[in-house]
This record gives sequence, C-alpha cells and structure tokens, in this order.
Amino acid sequence: MKTRPITEARIDFSPDGPPRSAAFGDVYHPQGGASAQAQAVFLAGNALPRRWAGRRRFTILETGFGLGNNMLATWQAWRQDPARCERLHLVSVELHPPSAADLRRAHQHSPWPELVAALVALWPPATPNLHVLNLEHGHLQLTLAWGDAAQLLPQLSLQADALYLDGFAPACNPRMWDIGVLKALARRSTTGTTAATWSAAGTLRRGLAAVGFEVSKQPGIAGKREVSHAVFRPRHDLLATERRPEPDSRHAVVVGAGLAGAWTAHALAQQGWQVTVLERRNEVALENSGNPAGIYHGVVHGDDGVHARLFRAAALHAARALHPLIEQGRVSGCADGLLRISDEPVERLRATILAQGLPADWVQALDSAQASERAGCSLPAAAWFFPGGGWVAPRELVRHLLSQSGIEVRAGFEVAALEPDPVLPGHWRLRASTGEICASAAAVILANDCGAAALITPHGDAAWPLTQRAASLRVGQSASGRGPRLPIAGAGYAVGLPDGQLLRGGDEEQLQRLPDLVLREQPSPRQRQGLRLYTPDRLPLAGPVVAHEALQAGHARRDQVHLLPRREGLYVHTALASRGLTLAPLCGALVAAQISGAPLPLERDLVAALDPGRFRVRAARRQGAR
Repeated sequence: MKTRPITEARIDFSPDGPPRSAAFGDVYHPQGGASAQAQAVFLAGNALPRRWAGRRRFTILETGFGLGNNMLATWQAWRQDPARCERLHLVSVELHPPSAADLRRAHQHSPWPELVAALVALWPPATPNLHVLNLEHGHLQLTLAWGDAAQLLPQLSLQADALYLDGFAPACNPRMWDIGVLKALARRSTTGTTAATWSAAGTLRRGLAAVGFEVSKQPGIAGKREVSHAVFRPRHDLLATERRPEPDSRHAVVVGAGLAGAWTAHALAQQGWQVTVLERRNEVALENSGNPAGIYHGVVHGDDGVHARLFRAAALHAARALHPLIEQGRVSGCADGLLRISDEPVERLRATILAQGLPADWVQALDSAQASERAGCSLPAAAWFFPGGGWVAPRELVRHLLSQSGIEVRAGFEVAALEPDPVLPGHWRLRASTGEICASAAAVILANDCGAAALITPHGDAAWPLTQRAASLRVGQSASGRGPRLPIAGAGYAVGLPDGQLLRGGDEEQLQRLPDLVLREQPSPRQRQGLRLYTPDRLPLAGPVVAHEALQAGHARRDQVHLLPRREGLYVHTALASRGLTLAPLCGALVAAQISGAPLPLERDLVAALDPGRFRVRAARRQGAR
C-alpha cells in the first residue's frame, strides 16, 4: 500500500455554532449536539447496547472518526451497561484527524471529561498507520486508522458487527460514500451486521442495497427529517473465507520465555485467554532477552516502503506499551527519546520528513550540533531524533509481562515434540525431552528461536531461509568519564545505564570513532555473547503455520499468502534479529489477534510481510506457479 502524508484537520471553532471543517465546509455535528446524535443515530440505529449484551467480543467499524463523539458516547454506554460484552473493539478510519489540542478543545464541555482525558493522553502522531489504543485494561480497544477510507478499508482484517457511517455530507466529501467504500464495508460485514447513518441520501441508500444491505428510513433528529438504518443480508457471505472464529477453549501454550514469548502471552491474556509459558531454562529471559539494556525506535526510508511502515507501526506500538511501565518505575529504562546517527546530510533528512509529511512528535532531523546537545556528548554527524524511542531492561520487562494475571510460567521444560492431542480434538499437546506430556492447548505459539522449526517440521511448513549471527555487547566505564543522556543508535548502539556505566553493542568500529562512547580498557569491560536469528528480508516470522501436505499435494494456490492452507492452532513468533524490543510488542499483538479473532493491528500487506508462508509465495511466483 502506498502511503500518503496525513494532514491534521483545520477546524473552525466558531462561537456561533458547531465546529466546522475548513477543508470540507461542513459541520462536525448538528446544532442539537454531538452526544445526542451519537446516541440517537449511531447507538440506537445499531440497537446498542442490546446487541452486544453477553457477547465475548463485539466490533464496531466507523467511517469518519471526526472529533470522536461517537466513540466517546459508545465507550460511556459500554461502561454503564452491566450486561456489556467482555471486549469491545472500535475501529475508526479518518483522513484528517484532529490534533490533540483541538481534540481537547472540542470536548472542553464534554459530559465525560474522564474519558476525554484518557483518550487525549494516548493520542497518536499523525502518521499513516493503524494506531491501537488499549483502554479499560484492554477490555476496550480503539484502533485509529489514519488515511483515506477507499485505500485503508480493504487493508483492514476484521469482522464488523456494527457500522457507523459518519463523515461529512456526500455533497462535501463524496469519496467517503462512493460504491468502492461501500463494497469494502460489505466485505468486512457478515450476515446480520447492522449499519446506521444520519444521511438519507438516495444515492447512499441505493449503494448500500447494491452491496447486500437491506435499507430502511427512520425518523431523524435535530432538524433532519430522516436517517438510514441497514442490515446486511447478502446472497453470499463474502467474509466466509476470511473469518477467524475464536476457539471454544481459550487456553494457549507459548514455547519460549523471551521477548517474543512474553509479549505474545501478554497480548493473549489481554484478550481473556489463559496462557501457559514453557521455558527450557530454569529462569526466563536468560538468552538474547537477558541483556542489561536494549533500544527501541523506528526508521525512516525515502520510499516509505514495507520495512519503514512496519518499523514505524511497531515503534509507536512499543512506545505506547513501554512508556507507562518506565515512567511508573515498573521496569528500568529511559523514555526521553533516541538518536539514530545518519550518514546523510541533515538537509536530506529534513527533505525526506517534509516529503512524507512526518510530524515532529514522531521524528525530527538534527544537525550534529543539535544532536550532540540532545545526547550530552559529541556526535560527528546528523541524526534522526525519535521522541518516542528509548531503552529498557529486557529481562525486567519479560518478568513484568509474565507476572500478569492469566499467565502461568513453567520453567525447566524443554519441549522435544509437538503432536495432535488424541483425546481432545483440535488441541495440540507438547511432550518434554523427558517424555512426559507437559501441556495441551487449542493454540500453540512457538517463540523459541531456532527450536521452532524443528517442532513444526513434522506438522507444517518450516522451510524458512534462516541464518544465525553472533552478537555481543560490552559494559564498562566511558573513557571520557561521561556517557550519552539518550541512547544512540546507528550501525552500533550505546546506552548510558543508571549506575553510570556505558553499554555498547553492534558495530565496534563505528562506536570507536565516537570519543565519548569509547570504553576504558581497565578495568576490563564485561562482555555478553549471543546469537541473533535473521530472515533474508530482515523481518520476523509472525503468524499461522502453513500446512505442508496441502502444498505438496498441489491442492492450494501458492502465489498469495492469504490463500495458503494453514495448520489449525499452530503459530510462530520468531526471528526478531536485533530488534526484539521494537518488534515483539506488535508481533505478539498480531499473533494474539489472529488466534482470538480480534481485529488485526496491522494492514493486510504488512501482515503478509510477516507471514511465515511468504518465502513459499515468493518461490512460487519466481517459478510462475499457482
């Protein structure tokens, strides 16, 4: 998917009427009030809260977040409902999101100030991403999809129970209501999905009918004579091949208690699952995840391709998850930003930021003097400054994640074999190296680096072109007597630790050229060795395992990742290379959503870029196979 810059909304807050969009020349809500419209049109029009009562999960898809009035009204209704669904997902698409300041101003007289404050506190940068905000301890999840609806809706993976068709009037913003958008909405609906909108335009009603909705007119409010309600009654269930129903048994086993395993277990527990984590060592995070410190941050590339988009989404997701833990003192770290040294002049960095419309709260380009001032030490070149980047102690983080309610850690169990459970159909059981059965579950996630392939091979396709590379880090005193205030990244990386010591990893030759990042040789720096697992495209493996026998029999198409046959209940999350702290939170959330049936936190093309079957697809395309 080709991204476009996201420009924030220009809002006219006239005292004489509702807020108005300067770009579209239309008001954000009727004179009668935003909350009244949200409750009468969108909640009542979708028979809410009655329809979500007693459900495990309920998903609402909205076109046009606007100022968030519908979202806030729905959140409040969910909070007040004693029969509310266990988990509520709201997914909202918006091309021109408001700034945090404008959002706060728009709701300065809100009847729900507590909700407004929580939303503003998590408000994401205006970047073309899916931004997943966890509210109410994960029981309410808001996914903000910044971008054009016609481009983004086909990229969403979800099953909507209700649709909020909002946005500016068709006469002011016709793209939001065209037939392509309506088709994309239909493909994310299932029989019985409801829709509601304040618009009663004939073209809209005919368009909804054309894509499978039964449409009715209802009395309007606030001066509108009529509004539209609809129910999806298609001839064919368009979502049938993509639906991801949640298993009846919500118990999963995760193999491996490093960053990948811990974040996957954490995300599943947030979805209401019970998780057993099996670790072959006697303690968690003793291998690559046991370093004293590690960094997390995004990247910027000139073409803003898959790699840059994925790392941006992952870094933003990681910052939302890690910053509260660091600020509350639950884990050691620094959430004040990160500097990434560049070999390009600062003018080129700034031109890239301008061309992509990237906001300053995501990334800034600093010359060497500015970067040195931020770092508190001498840096010889320009640098990207990522305000949301930082460092964290991985082992402390893993321990914190695995202490969450719903997670049981069983250390000292080396899984030697994986096999279908002969007693419980649809379950897998795991056999330890001693021969005993150590666990059984409907879903198994292999997050044990190289060990994953050996366990999968008898049951699924694990023909991944993986390589291992040695990695080392050193911890000691800085030769100059001072270390950086912020973590420094490039070909290598350096972190000033709270005890005054300096941690260095990666490219020693580059770091030796930075005087303030040179380590004293006496006393000798402590060293730690490890192995990193890489794929050729430097992206992780995260998703369901491909069923190899169907591939061998030639009964499945191999040229599209989403068409590959899967081994039910078997997933992998590995090959994070040197970027585990950045990638593991988002990849863990992705795998958990694939298992539980929640909306996926990434666009479809980025999900495909992480899919364990992608190398099979690439090989098939090279051979011209189907």
